[in-house]
Amino acid sequence: AERLTGISYVFLQYDDVDTEIPGRSFSETDAARILGFLQKLGPEIDTIWCCCDADQSRSPAVAAAICRRYGLDDSHIWADPRYRPNMLVLDLLTKAFGLPVSDEEKDFLLYTNRKAFRDAIRMQQCGPAK
Repeated sequence: AERLTGISYVFLQYDDVDTEIPGRSFSETDAARILGFLQKLGPEIDTIWCCCDADQSRSPAVAAAICRRYGLDDSHIWADPRYRPNMLVLDLLTKAFGLPVSDEEKDFLLYTNRKAFRDAIRMQQCGPAK
């Protein structure tokens, strides 16, 4: 793991796109770097921060995949209307982790996320349901 003032980190730079664009989108190499980083972390690490420019698409997808790798529930990410997890990032990371997500589950995750977004919009427009 690289070090930044005593903190382990991995830095990746890629565009927020849902399809593979060589040199611009998240790649198998990026997924392998994240996996390598996680494998180097000691057991004393109990918190991992995932950040991107807007914290809406790339980092929630990385966080969801990391939750899955460690057997943690990622439903809070999909149910949060502030997030729109990038499916390319999720797909490549879960494959790298040996935990691929079926097309049916991806559809359900997207449905859950879109519903959370629609419900949040409706709540803004109409107020809470009575």
